[in-house]
Amino acid sequence: MAPHVAVRRSLRSPHHKVWRVSEPPHREQPGTLDSSPPSAPKQPPTSASEQPPTSALDDTTELFLGGPEDPSILKSFKNHVAVSIWAGEERGVLKCNSHGQRIPDWPLANQQRIYDIVVRSQLAPLIESTYRFVNPTVVSAFSERWQPETNTFHLPFGEMTLTLDDVATILKIPVVGSPVSVPHLTGNEAQNLLCRLLGVSVVEAAGQIAETRGPYMKLDWLRKTFMNVPNSAPDEEMYNASRAYLLFILGCTLFVDKSGIMISISYIALLEDLSISSMYAWGAAYLAYLYRQLGIASRRDVKEICGYLTLLETWIYEHFSLTRSKHNLSYTDELPRAHRWLPVREYDSLQSLREQLDDLIEDQVIWTPYRRHRAQHPLHEIAFFSGCLKCGGVIEPYHPERVLRQFGHIQNIPPPPLSPIEAKRVELRQHIR
Repeated sequence: MAPHVAVRRSLRSPHHKVWRVSEPPHREQPGTLDSSPPSAPKQPPTSASEQPPTSALDDTTELFLGGPEDPSILKSFKNHVAVSIWAGEERGVLKCNSHGQRIPDWPLANQQRIYDIVVRSQLAPLIESTYRFVNPTVVSAFSERWQPETNTFHLPFGEMTLTLDDVATILKIPVVGSPVSVPHLTGNEAQNLLCRLLGVSVVEAAGQIAETRGPYMKLDWLRKTFMNVPNSAPDEEMYNASRAYLLFILGCTLFVDKSGIMISISYIALLEDLSISSMYAWGAAYLAYLYRQLGIASRRDVKEICGYLTLLETWIYEHFSLTRSKHNLSYTDELPRAHRWLPVREYDSLQSLREQLDDLIEDQVIWTPYRRHRAQHPLHEIAFFSGCLKCGGVIEPYHPERVLRQFGHIQNIPPPPLSPIEAKRVELRQHIR
């Protein structure tokens, strides 16, 4: 298992350790999935939010005081924020670019037909489950524990991460289905898509592309252009407005970028046939996207994080009582687990939370928070897939075998993590006993 990295200054050295735990397993039988992860495509130019963490030769970790004793796993650790904090260089609280507060700006009270299409897409939970505000202290403290080589949080007692089971349970959006793979568009291709699938004029489409300086569209433009389409509109107009609303929701939640005001026109290609929009593995794609954003936020020179942080914040509340989040008394088990919590707007201080995480022991962790609620939130076998997740040009390793305690099993020593170009078929059965 990869090393824990303490981030409390002058208290604990982030030396390499190996754990073998012996928590009695909950007798919940896992499934296995023999699946071929995607091969890595040639990487096109990407936005800042899609850029991978630094992996150049000058980022390679060598032995240094206070660092891992074995740098073979955490190869880019010397550029990790924990190194800066250890050296007394404080980064502070991250700026969180998460835009759930925009969702109420486009109510669907008078657009029931659009809402019905959103429900059929299985993305409706994003409307009601999204936290309007994010707790930046909680997000920052856990981002400091993230290691992009393993895509896990490194804690005093071992590793933990967000899994496909967490996505399905917290958000109740699909984690199984077709990959979320979008084309890379030229300006003319983007313009043609806007005209054909949103029904706007060539002038309007060209104006958006010129204003955003690329194949993007502004979320406010989508809202202002389509939010007043009447419920009695012809079918074609209603389908165009429904695509616009789905793009608006995706831009406010799953695919937030650092601009906070735009979404790539590429995503509209996934909504051409609205009858199959529910067949995409939206949740799996977002998990890859979130892994990438956490990897970026773990770098010492990064001051912000973007993404759908409702998922991350809820995951923290589910597993760690130290965050002092409050229960939503109106929650019922049929709802996504994100509804279970009333987010804490403020926290004492980042340093206080760091110290609590440094002192955390495994008995204080809620390892299997959904165990008694499987009738409403079933555990799908896809959660045990080990390989790579893909979201457009973003490809990230997914290693449930590193966090077996989260599935109620005993943790053994996992194999080395994959890099995206080393994806292979793996049966998790070999890692579980």
